[in-house]
Amino acid sequence: MLRWFANDVLVADPHDPAQIEAAVAAGRMYAAFELMGTPDGFDVRATTAAGATIELGGQLAVSDGATLVVDLPRVLGLDPSLPAPEIHARIIRIDAAGATEVVAGEGPQLSAPLSAPGRIASRWASCPITSARTSATSAPTTPSRTCPGSTRIRSM
Repeated sequence: MLRWFANDVLVADPHDPAQIEAAVAAGRMYAAFELMGTPDGFDVRATTAAGATIELGGQLAVSDGATLVVDLPRVLGLDPSLPAPEIHARIIRIDAAGATEVVAGEGPQLSAPLSAPGRIASRWASCPITSARTSATSAPTTPSRTCPGSTRIRSM
């Protein structure tokens, strides 16, 4: 059977069931389409104006002045005699009005300001970082935890 895609769960100890369960519950995972090769080096994080890092699956307030950073992957185990593929990515904002492409291009890294509430997804991430308006009367939205497929555990 061909392995076409997998879910990657990000944990410090891939042998610790409690860490795996906590990572899945927190959304520290992503789905990767692997038909053309296994991606290696992919990362998604937000960096706030104060310098804090919010990992994949995290939430933050728009007022945090954060920037989303996506490190595009390389192909794991690529034969060195073959040319490296061109990997293109898109960062997409999803809100009540629909989906809007924020930035697109080749790597090795893309970034975009998190300047409005909504979900931000990249071509490689299916469990996005969520930015939300927060106030005394409204709670932040909860990121999606639905990432179907086989699951592979990766060390952070």
